Amino acid sequence: PTAFDVVLLDIQMPQTTGIEICRILRATPGYADVPIVMLTAMTEHRFLHAAFVAGANDYISKPFDLDDVKKRVSRERLVGQRRIPLKAGMVGALGVSDAAASREVIRDLEDAIAFPKTDRFVTREAFETFILQSAKQGSTALTLRAVKVAGVFDVFSRLDPQDFQAVIEEVARLISELTADSEDILTHLGNGIFITARPGKGTFKADALSVAMANSTRLRDLSAGADVPRIVVGDPIDVSGDGKTDILTKLSHTLETAERAEEKTVGWSTFREWMSLRKSVGQARARLDRSTYESLLDDYV
Repeated sequence: PTAFDVVLLDIQMPQTTGIEICRILRATPGYADVPIVMLTAMTEHRFLHAAFVAGANDYISKPFDLDDVKKRVSRERLVGQRRIPLKAGMVGALGVSDAAASREVIRDLEDAIAFPKTDRFVTREAFETFILQSAKQGSTALTLRAVKVAGVFDVFSRLDPQDFQAVIEEVARLISELTADSEDILTHLGNGIFITARPGKGTFKADALSVAMANSTRLRDLSAGADVPRIVVGDPIDVSGDGKTDILTKLSHTLETAERAEEKTVGWSTFREWMSLRKSVGQARARLDRSTYESLLDDYV
């Protein structure tokens, strides 16, 4: 049967919850990318958090304006269409099975692929929606932190595409395991950059991730005799009930702290090393800066 174009769910439902239905739908063939929007009177942060963990794309609190719902549903469908080029099924040369046809693959270093089989990982777009909605509720401040594969351009250049993707997926898995107790919401921005978000003060330890990566048999095998990739972790950045422009600015600042940490960790002594470091920075912060500028224009136009 053909999947629905969009699913609207309430949290309070007979015999179950909308969050549980969301989780079931995401595990159902054909529903990995269907926009799921929660329409609910439940405004507590724990429900918002649980909904995004289960795979929701947006969360609208009652009472709501129907035109706003239509606008946000249309936006989610457009976002889904923009992610189509990341799908493995679009590239026959990869020889993927039907079961893996919806898997997103890295073709360019900048590709912000999602990891639906990794706990609490959401798309970049859903992550930004989550932090914006969290701040709008205003009851619980979030702590954001950036994690970056150091010298990712060199890692990308020396590995074939499948092995590089496997490296990024393994780092994602390790971050998920190390944030299981705090249940951070996680995303991948491309360019070897990950962002974590959790209510309250973060407990994520950079040293613990470095040790986990050094001990990862998978990463050692993929490195093919080279050193296991290193990571850098930026400073924790608090986000509370700020406006959209301020939140996007803080998200950009979160990436900036990781980039500064990378410069201190990796450094450079030749032009080639400097150029590699510049290429390892990528376009994630530039994209956020553009979004911040557009949001600022919306505020004043």
